[in-house]
Amino acid sequence: MSNEPNEISSKANLKAVFKKSNFIKPKSKMVAVTTKRKLNFDYVETKKSRKLLFVSENTNKELISEPSREKIYTPKPVKFMDQKLSAPVQNKETIHEILRRLKNDLIEKENSPSKILSKNFKESFKEWEKEGISKTITKVFDKISDLPKKVHWKAILDLAEFAKRENEFTEAATLFKIVTHLQPYAHQGWMEHAKMEEELGNINRCRVLLKRGLKFIPLNENLFLKALKIEEKEGNFNEVRRLIGSLKNNRIEETFKLLLEGILFEGRCGNVKIAQKALKFL
Repeated sequence: MSNEPNEISSKANLKAVFKKSNFIKPKSKMVAVTTKRKLNFDYVETKKSRKLLFVSENTNKELISEPSREKIYTPKPVKFMDQKLSAPVQNKETIHEILRRLKNDLIEKENSPSKILSKNFKESFKEWEKEGISKTITKVFDKISDLPKKVHWKAILDLAEFAKRENEFTEAATLFKIVTHLQPYAHQGWMEHAKMEEELGNINRCRVLLKRGLKFIPLNENLFLKALKIEEKEGNFNEVRRLIGSLKNNRIEETFKLLLEGILFEGRCGNVKIAQKALKFL
């Protein structure tokens, strides 16, 4: 019985301590803030102090202990994500239209103005080459606006090949990337870049470039045959057969040369019977 007054007094003291401390704020209100996505930080800055943010895992509401008349300032990560998510995204129709236009840009008539301008630009380029790679790059990018946009890739391709001849491989790789970005349906950009990487010993990089090019122009003989030779050279026979098998849904007139190369590959591997059977279908 003598211990009961002491227990009551100790509880009263603890209660008084907690009231004075910051652990309990009876006057503060719990405000529900609805957001469209889960925030990836643990605290929200207020005008006077930082307040702990309690994130509910099962709902999209966060409860913030907010005193009255105190404005919440959102940290920068949220503003950045808002701008990023609100940015306009190209729909599929727009992308298809761009790809269709790029394909049509490759079709040029003999005496078209773009072809004549491109020819004159190439003659000037030969004169610029005498001044070195740095000045040539500057002049090309200064004068390229005189050409129609659909032939810009040709001017950059000439510049990339010149950089390659000058052993400026870093600049050449960057320029080849620009070429394939401007005109992904032109096999020259993919082919020349892949050849350069092969010469430098970057076989994996060469394979990646050839595969990317074949996604845009899957029946291009130059890219396809180069990919077959690279895979056969590296001993990736299954990949060679996979590439040949991808032609099964195409017409024989479009893939005759590629299928013939696949038959010759089987003959080189010692599969003579398989090669003979395949020849009968051709």
